[in-house]
Amino acid sequence: MEVIEEALRLTEKNEPFVMVTVTTTRGSTPQKAGAQLLVRWDGSSAGTLGGGCIEGDIWCLAKEMLHKQ
Repeated sequence: MEVIEEALRLTEKNEPFVMVTVTTTRGSTPQKAGAQLLVRWDGSSAGTLGGGCIEGDIWCLAKEMLHKQ
């Protein structure tokens, strides 16, 4: 719920963010479907996708998306 609540708070303040949700997984993964990560404009985040290189890659893509606005 932390990620959803933060998304609502940022929406009310009209602040940009990217929210990522794991929809499916295969094999052994640190998180299962439903895991969420929210990346704010300043690069801080709420939630997790389980860490590691996947989360880092997603964080970088989210920052690119935010700065293209």
